[in-house]
Amino acid sequence: MNTKLFIFIALVTVMPIIGCSQKKTQAQAKQKTVKEEKPLGLSARNRGILPDSLSLPADSLQANIARQKQELLKKKAKHIQEAMDAVEGTQDALAALQHGEKDKAMAVLTQVDGKIDLLLARYPEDKLIPIDASVDDFNLVSNLDAVKKARKEAKKLLDKGYVQDARHIIDQLVSEIRVTTVYLPMDTYPDAIKEVAKLLNQGKENEALRVLQTALSTLVVDEQAVPVPIINAEAMIETASQVADTAKVQAQGLLRDARGQLAMAKELGYGKRDGEYKKMEKEIKSVSEKLANGEKTGDLFHRLLNHVRALKKKI
Repeated sequence: MNTKLFIFIALVTVMPIIGCSQKKTQAQAKQKTVKEEKPLGLSARNRGILPDSLSLPADSLQANIARQKQELLKKKAKHIQEAMDAVEGTQDALAALQHGEKDKAMAVLTQVDGKIDLLLARYPEDKLIPIDASVDDFNLVSNLDAVKKARKEAKKLLDKGYVQDARHIIDQLVSEIRVTTVYLPMDTYPDAIKEVAKLLNQGKENEALRVLQTALSTLVVDEQAVPVPIINAEAMIETASQVADTAKVQAQGLLRDARGQLAMAKELGYGKRDGEYKKMEKEIKSVSEKLANGEKTGDLFHRLLNHVRALKKKI
C-alpha cells in the first residue's frame, strides 16, 4: 500500500474541512479524462466495471472493492472531534479578523487553544491528529494491450518533449482505491495559535492574520492507495481455492484471470518491476498444473494468497 505524505504550502483564506471544491475539480478532471482517452481505448471512471468475460462476476468484484474501501476508512480514518473543532475555530477566527472583528477573533482563539490543550493532554505522543478523510476508487476499464499501447504512446510524447500531452495519457493509467486523510500537525499548530493571540494582544492584526493563514495552509495530507487489480487478483485466487476441489475448470479460469490482473497491476506501475510479480506468476502456473493433474493445492493456494496480500501492503 503506497503512502504519500505532503504539506499544503499555498496560503488559504478559508480551508473547508470537507473539500467540496476539490471534489468538483476531481469530477471535472474525470470528465476530461474520459473524453480524451477514447483513442487509446481506456476508460477511467469512479466506479468502473470490469469486462463480463472475467470468471468472477463484475458485481462480485465491485462488492469486494466496496468492502475494501470501508475497511480502509475504518482502519485509517479515525476522526477526532476536538481536532476538527480546532480547525473550524481557526477558520472562524480568520474570518473575524478579515472583517476587523478583533474581539471576536480573540474569543474564538481562546476556545481553539483550549481544544488544542485537550488534544495535547489526550494524545501526547501523536504528532499528527486526523480531522477528516475521504475514499475514492479509480477503476480502469481496459485491457492489457490498451495499457501497453498507452504507455508506449506516453513515452514517445515524453521523448519528443510533449510533456503535457503525455500527462493526459499517464493520468488515465490509474486503477486504485485511494484514502485521503487530513491531519492537524501538533508540532507546529499549537504554537501558531499562541503566536496569533500574542500578536493580537500587541495590536498587530495584519501579522496575526498572516500567521493564521499559514497555520491553515500547513495541514498535512496523507494519501494511501491500494491497486484495484491486486484486490481483484486476491478475490479471484481466494475464490479459486474455495472451488478447486469441486469445480477445477472454474478454478483454472479464476487463476488465469488473476494472472491477468497481476499483469495489469505490473503494467500500470504498481510496485517495482522486480521478481515479485514473476514469483507469483510461477506460483499461479504451479497451482494450475497441480489442479490439472488432480493433486492437492491447499498449501500452494495459501502461499500464493499470502504473497498477493504482502504485495498489496507493500505497494
